[in-house]
Amino acid sequence: MYPARRDAFFFLFLGLATGAWLSFSLASLRTLIVLSAGLLFGYWAFRRKGKTLLFYILGCVIGFGALLIRFPPLEGKNDYEGIVIAVRSNYFVYWSRGARYYVYEKATEREMGDVLLIHGYANPYEGAAYESRFDFGAYLKTLGISDSLFASSIESRLRMPLRLRSYEKSYLKAFGPEAKALIDALLFSRKDYSQDFIQEASSLGCLYFLSASGLLYATFLRLAEKVVSLKLDERKTRIATLCCGALFLPFNVLKIGLWRVFLSKAIYAYLSRGGKKPPRLYVISLSGIAIMAANRYAALDVGFLLGYGLAIAMSLSRGLLLRRPGRKGRLGGRALLYALLLPSLVSSGGLHLLSFAYALLLLPFSLTFSLVAFFGFLTLPPVSFLNGFSALFVRMVAFFEEIDVVVPLGPSSEAVIALYYLLLALALFLSDCGLTRMRSIVAMALSLLLVVNAAPLGNAFSQEVDFVNVGQGDCIVIRDGYTTAMIDTGGNVSFDMAQEVDIPFLRKRRIYEVDCLIASHGDFDHIGAAPSLRRHFKVRKYVDSASSFPLRVGRLSFTNYNVYDLTSENEKSLVLSLDFMGKKWMFTGDAPTSIEGLILLDHPDLDTDILKVGHHGSKTSSSYAWIRTLTPEVGIVSVGKNNPYGHPDEETLERFAKCGVPLRRTDEEGTIWYRRWLKGAITTNCLGISALLSYNQNDDPSYLLPPTPDGPRRFAENP
Repeated sequence: MYPARRDAFFFLFLGLATGAWLSFSLASLRTLIVLSAGLLFGYWAFRRKGKTLLFYILGCVIGFGALLIRFPPLEGKNDYEGIVIAVRSNYFVYWSRGARYYVYEKATEREMGDVLLIHGYANPYEGAAYESRFDFGAYLKTLGISDSLFASSIESRLRMPLRLRSYEKSYLKAFGPEAKALIDALLFSRKDYSQDFIQEASSLGCLYFLSASGLLYATFLRLAEKVVSLKLDERKTRIATLCCGALFLPFNVLKIGLWRVFLSKAIYAYLSRGGKKPPRLYVISLSGIAIMAANRYAALDVGFLLGYGLAIAMSLSRGLLLRRPGRKGRLGGRALLYALLLPSLVSSGGLHLLSFAYALLLLPFSLTFSLVAFFGFLTLPPVSFLNGFSALFVRMVAFFEEIDVVVPLGPSSEAVIALYYLLLALALFLSDCGLTRMRSIVAMALSLLLVVNAAPLGNAFSQEVDFVNVGQGDCIVIRDGYTTAMIDTGGNVSFDMAQEVDIPFLRKRRIYEVDCLIASHGDFDHIGAAPSLRRHFKVRKYVDSASSFPLRVGRLSFTNYNVYDLTSENEKSLVLSLDFMGKKWMFTGDAPTSIEGLILLDHPDLDTDILKVGHHGSKTSSSYAWIRTLTPEVGIVSVGKNNPYGHPDEETLERFAKCGVPLRRTDEEGTIWYRRWLKGAITTNCLGISALLSYNQNDDPSYLLPPTPDGPRRFAENP
């Protein structure tokens, strides 16, 4: 009976996940990949048994329909009565009238189940996004959230009696910053990226061992089971283990990985009552269906896909691995696990060869620390012990980063990842059928795919300029074949811009070294990430002085027009010109109008095609005279969404509009790139330009006043 149930529930589970993803990504290119996977699963179900296909189709319909039915958010100013359904460090998810909202609240102490009345207004979510960095807005969409709710006041209608968040904060206050961050990560799944060791663990690729992950939780349950089995029989051991595991769940209610492990254990224990062990795949499928029944958006969670994907793959490969008993089987299992995890391991653009070794070394320390911290939370906090333990832990992570071995690999597109898993599945299928020769051919094709995907083959025949989206800051990458120059890096005090934005972007472009890094000036939002970039990436030359110009980098020749050596940081900003790809480019840093005036006085015939707008569109830069003299085809504004400075300024936008110069903005388009292949035409990504005001510069020549005997020509503020 079990095999029939196993197949039915397994394909029902696959159908639910496929339908959910198809509904979520119906209007994107991902639809083709999901449809292809769906057709493969459907064919597999048909080959297994006719009825099995019906379960798969039923799952697809239910999964598709569950996400298709959505209540529209109530936008504008209103009163929102509802319930808190999820809580994070600085926000909570609010359910009101069938719709979900993101509500920002610094250091929130709300609890799941709190009933509130929020007076405020809702708008579509518009958070800051960065190139190659975690997209929080996209993440919210996987939770079914499209709008932010801005609260003017919040009334509590019903408070949950158990205030875990308050207890957690009170408990953490007793510890030093490192121990506090480690406890917060391991027990409560909140990572403080301001701590260096958290960033270092992230760069090592083993951050999941510093959080309440399903792997760490499963290890704890196995350890508890072994200890309890010394005193109790098998049935009582399972019950006692589940009771121990249940204690952790209230602190990580939203961690799908923990629920996957706990439910699988509970279902296995229940079905084993008669002494007959249920198939592993059957148990996995039942737990997955239960999670998706409780949360219809669960299938969109990356942790859900990775955890269940690995569990299913290892379960399906169990027969193949059992044919190689002993050491070969164990090595084969580890190799398969590594192959399955490979796309996620290189998602940041580099393969850390020793990440598994580091993870195995950290596992006993993480487990011991989390257990001591947890029981201290229930009793008395062992402050001295955990402070000392955390110091040892931090030193270990720092030591691992010093000896880290990284193979630079560009992150893969969804199509490449889909093809990778298709070839891997085909290789396993051929191996299971005993077709070793065909398996070898597929394995070679798989290896070739990885090499071609990582190799910078296209760079030899192309040139490009990228205005990288680093939020409120500047970062420009100029590549001529295999020669790369970089102007500024961006910078952010909340996270490591180099490791989370710059380096992943460079590797995505298959750039593995920078020939010259140029600092336009010393402001942190321009060059704050330079120390980290130079520490974690190969930078051959660093230039931060006007005396280095004219500068030649390969065939790239940079001219600096700001030679006036004035006092303020912005007045020292380099103003660089470059003839490249048949166009004249001007990169102005934060140079103010005073510098623009001096440059125009000395170079009245200065011209450019593509202008990097000065100082992120501030009104202190980009005078009318500057714009009209340079006559650019387009201006590029590198600026952060909803930045506190109000950039770009309305006055600046008006100047460009009246001069008939279209603007492109990184806060609206993301990274803006221009590319040319084999000296052909220049191509660019989607040009999102608003309608421009009609204005003829010849209609009003008074924008430029004549020069005075006492100094450079002055510029009228208003035309």
